[in-house]
Amino acid sequence: MKESGVLWNAKPLATVHLIWAALACARFAPMTRGEVPLPTARQLEFMELETIQFMHFGIPTFWTPSDAFLHGANPTVGGNCQPKVTGTSNDSQTEGYWPCLNPNIFAPAHLDVEQWMEASAALGMREICLTAKHFGGFTLWPSNHTPYGVQAATQWRGGHGDVLREFADAANRWGIKICYYCNPRDDGYLAQFGNVDPAEFETRQLGMLSELMDSYGPVNRFWFDGGPAEAPPNPDARPLGTNTTVLYQKAFALIRERSPPTLISPYHGDICSSTQTLYTSSAPRPNSTDPTGCMPADEAGHFFHPNELHGITMQEGPDGNTDASPTYWFWRPWACAGNVSGCPWVGHANASRIFDGYIATVGHGGVLNMNIPPDNFGRMNTSVVSVMREAGEAINNTFHLNDAGTVSNVSGQCGPGVVTINVTGEFDYIVTMEDMRRGQRIGNYSVEFRRRGSRVWETLVPCVGHNSSAPPALGDRPDGHDPRDSHVGQMRIDTPVVPTSGPSAVDIAQVRFTCHRLIQSAQAEGQLFLRRFSVHRKRAAWEKSVLAAPSPLAAPRPPTLAQAITVSLIKRFPSWAPCSTVELSKDGAEPIANTLYLNLANTGATPLYTGKTMWGTQAPTPVITLSFELGNGTHDLTCMHPTRTDPHCPLAPGGISAASAWNIVPGISVDYTGGWHAAGSGSTDPAPVFRLKPTNTNLDILGICPHGSGPNCTGRNVTFSFSEIVAYTPVGVTQVTLKFAFFPYDDQTFYDDATFTVNITKETGSGAQGC
Repeated sequence: MKESGVLWNAKPLATVHLIWAALACARFAPMTRGEVPLPTARQLEFMELETIQFMHFGIPTFWTPSDAFLHGANPTVGGNCQPKVTGTSNDSQTEGYWPCLNPNIFAPAHLDVEQWMEASAALGMREICLTAKHFGGFTLWPSNHTPYGVQAATQWRGGHGDVLREFADAANRWGIKICYYCNPRDDGYLAQFGNVDPAEFETRQLGMLSELMDSYGPVNRFWFDGGPAEAPPNPDARPLGTNTTVLYQKAFALIRERSPPTLISPYHGDICSSTQTLYTSSAPRPNSTDPTGCMPADEAGHFFHPNELHGITMQEGPDGNTDASPTYWFWRPWACAGNVSGCPWVGHANASRIFDGYIATVGHGGVLNMNIPPDNFGRMNTSVVSVMREAGEAINNTFHLNDAGTVSNVSGQCGPGVVTINVTGEFDYIVTMEDMRRGQRIGNYSVEFRRRGSRVWETLVPCVGHNSSAPPALGDRPDGHDPRDSHVGQMRIDTPVVPTSGPSAVDIAQVRFTCHRLIQSAQAEGQLFLRRFSVHRKRAAWEKSVLAAPSPLAAPRPPTLAQAITVSLIKRFPSWAPCSTVELSKDGAEPIANTLYLNLANTGATPLYTGKTMWGTQAPTPVITLSFELGNGTHDLTCMHPTRTDPHCPLAPGGISAASAWNIVPGISVDYTGGWHAAGSGSTDPAPVFRLKPTNTNLDILGICPHGSGPNCTGRNVTFSFSEIVAYTPVGVTQVTLKFAFFPYDDQTFYDDATFTVNITKETGSGAQGC
């Protein structure tokens, strides 16, 4: 039977050899009888969301941490009401509240929740999970159950602000579902300052949940952090003696009674955080008051739990929260995880990385939970918004608006060629969706193709476990090392193992889906139900070959910084000239060249920046970080000066050159009008990292003139003096690394972040030849 370009159950005779090969990876389990676990209506609705946005916003957004915290092993979290994070003594940010942060530092001067919704909708987010109360206890609404919230932030709207009121109203206007992070077991302020016993603590936490459901809903979901229901004692988070299992039971019962449609996730309740596509497990029972933690996925499990997959965070790398791969939750993450070469980190993911994260999460059967926080002005950062729009358009154009062959609503017995489609063009992805209303059923599968003019079926996507094909590794979810598993579920996005697009593409006539095995509970019935089977061409603005029309929402892409500027070492006397090798004088105290200059030059015909807004008034501010790796393999400049005897070896670099329009910034906010200053600990920092940002009066920085000013100059290069730095570096090669972040191209668009390296070579001896 043929309908709309679809051949149902087409089985050419030439497939016999393929079928026998496929049986080798079927690994049939013993036939068992039982009912297929089915999702609840609310679980089905959750799976349809595809992408949801975690939004960490609260008092940690406004914290400027200590240098000790910045250079800690894994300083990645919100850091409120924890002595090991906020330090051992009071400062202006904790005064009167230490170890908690003073509520008066919370001051989103340009709070714009409408802009939040617009940006989220552009990426396709259908739910936003906002940190209404993070574990420090600061609330984004004026709660009657704690004094520690926006009502205490008297410097912002006189203590009358209410972030949640604006958030909930805007979300309802935009049709975006509301989720709140408000974990009842963690409240650092009440635990340490509330003078409450476990019973009072419990009453207050339940009261806060009631306020959210009664006044700031409808609440689609609560996100309860922390793993097992029974938590160890932690006086920083809860009074000693608090029974967290009982607290969770009461919280679940309250939610089921007060707001029955509300879901609970991701370590208990209705939805589980998992790295697998299999949804069934032995516990907990959904839509109940059972606080048991989510059990491992199991085909024999009786309960259905959709998967929430933590994808990439907008700021920094895979969401693993380890020293090697730290998780940055709040805007402007403060941590370096021991890396002194760029602190604090200020970049963010690009659209391509978000697109790949979608494939590795939504395309792995889950719902992508991606953290994209507002900045400390209360807005979504302009550059981030541009990326969200670009990624959202690519996802929509690739998987939802276009296909090169599709079929819907197929049912049949598990076996070869369950459904076959006629291919109408080149493609890059194969999408398979089960009809989850009938439960998850497919336990292993493959996809085959037939070349035009041939009757032989060849492998396009191998089944998992086939001897001839190792399963490909997934990228960036959540630790980047989860292998492809054998199930299908809500949506499976596969990449072909043969070229299906581009100059070397195979001319494919048909593609078919083969079922190798059903999960245990479905084997007795033997039926599968496919909601969709389709093939898709990648349509992304950043690809060289773009099939989709450019989005009117997407900002124009500027050239890369590597295309726009060069970074080099030069000398000034007797004339400006390149110089990367220096010769030491006879006493070894100073280089003959005396001073080297690090020069940033515009290689184009127009200034780097074409906007009208002063750089210094933008947020975030453009920044260059400079760090050094010495020839001896260390970063420590302290005692490299050959004539220093002071054990502290104070660093005293020379002043900034007259041709430069930059100031040096230690830490985050303190500006210096001249001279070099090491980030964080000033002039005695043994391994300095220089943070540079432009003055607020320079519109044409990095213009198109050679050096300094002149009659034909419309801008200036940036030139830094390295006289003392050269004196500190040892003989051999010293690498200077410059990291550029948040460089604006115009008033709305940013260059991608870039890294440059230059080498200073120092020679000594009679044969040395240098500047």
